[in-house]
Amino acid sequence: MTAVKRYFKAGAVAYLLQGTPSESLCQAVGCVREGSTFIDPTLSAAWLGRQRGDYPQGTTEALTKRERQVLELIVQEHTTDEIAGQLFVNRCTVETHRSHILQKLGVRNTAGIVREALRRELVG
Repeated sequence: MTAVKRYFKAGAVAYLLQGTPSESLCQAVGCVREGSTFIDPTLSAAWLGRQRGDYPQGTTEALTKRERQVLELIVQEHTTDEIAGQLFVNRCTVETHRSHILQKLGVRNTAGIVREALRRELVG
C-alpha cells in the first residue's frame, strides 16, 4: 500500500504534491468544503497507470462515456457548475473529469481541450 493510500485510510481528505499550482489548491479546498476528497490530478493519473501522451491520438477510446459528455459541454462553453447541474453530479466530479480530459488530450487548459477536441473531431 502506498503512503498516500495510508494517509487516506487514516482520514486524510486531500493530497497535493509540492509545487501544486494555485488553481489545484483552490480546487482541492472546494472539494473538501463540499465533503469530497481530492487527489492531485498528476498523482491520480499515475495511480491509474496513465501518463500524458499514453493515449491514442485522434480517438475517443481513451475517454470514458462521462468524459465525452463533459468534453461536449466544455466545448459548448458551459461552466463547471452548469455541467454539474446537467449531469446531476458534484462540481468536484466535473473538475476531476476535466483533469482527466486534460491529461488524456495532453493539453494544459480549457482552450487546449477545445482546440484538440475540434482538431481530433471528438465533438459534433
